[in-house]
Amino acid sequence: MKYAFILVFVIGMFLQGCATAKGAASGFKEDWKTIEKADEWMQENMW
Repeated sequence: MKYAFILVFVIGMFLQGCATAKGAASGFKEDWKTIEKADEWMQENMW
């Protein structure tokens, strides 16, 4: 399930136009925190 979130966020980053590596890296770090929270929430609530 984690891979689906990663795929969505990576595609989302490109769509938002994070062309610079620095912007993409900082954006990805923030997204990663969100991904982990969402993944924990899904594991607790979906199962």
